[in-house]
Amino acid sequence: MNYYNANNEDNINVKNNKGLDQISDSPKADLKRLFNQPWLLRTQYQNKLCPKQLLSDRNAAFTSSKFKKFLKHHNIRQLLTSANRPQCNGKNERVNQTLVAKLRCKVNSTTKTPWTKLLEQVTYEYNNSPHDVTGFPPAYLMFGTLPYDSPLPNQVKLNYPPIQQARQIAVNRTIKHHKINKQRYDKHYVDAKFKVGDLVLYQNFSYPNSSKLQSPYNSPFKVVRKLSNVTYEIDKLNQYTGKLTDIVHSTRLKPFHSKSNFQLC
Repeated sequence: MNYYNANNEDNINVKNNKGLDQISDSPKADLKRLFNQPWLLRTQYQNKLCPKQLLSDRNAAFTSSKFKKFLKHHNIRQLLTSANRPQCNGKNERVNQTLVAKLRCKVNSTTKTPWTKLLEQVTYEYNNSPHDVTGFPPAYLMFGTLPYDSPLPNQVKLNYPPIQQARQIAVNRTIKHHKINKQRYDKHYVDAKFKVGDLVLYQNFSYPNSSKLQSPYNSPFKVVRKLSNVTYEIDKLNQYTGKLTDIVHSTRLKPFHSKSNFQLC
């Protein structure tokens, strides 16, 4: 399940034990229910709906000791994205892109209707519309039924396979599509390797209100720790959490060369 903040500030991606996704139009209520301990314990042992992992950004709300203690107590694995790397939570970002586009159309074609009310319509349409990759509506993959009849003439029924078969088909199509996207991405990906102690330049993130004349890179920073083949910790102040270091993706880094290292022939 995808739970997200209506302000599109703090995105939370929760995958249930079936690996299926459905958008909610009431994030606050869903989060309250999701992290309500009696509900969580009841579903964990009876309905087995307790999420296995939670993917979020590095906002202080998700990295606090109290929140981590709660996740550990209920055996929920936490995954954190690297700073300014939307691709780390690509599924959530792609969903938001679709929702914003739909919501924009409704806002500009409807008068005197709060966008929060329109969001209910948008999420309903999203959950009950067949997706290009899977070929099924998320609601059908989640529940096995749809809350409407086919709008086609002569009362033609939607001929979807049984839910378990539909889920397997959706998974296979998703994997196939993922491989195609990976091949496209790898054609332009440059593998950058850094060691602890290396000086690097950090690529500034471009916000909509960013100055067009701002420097594309901020420099220099030292690599403090290598967390994976593509994730590094550098001695860059995190302006949101106040920490003296930040976790960044290798694609936002490039080697720093001091002027003293350059010589004219």
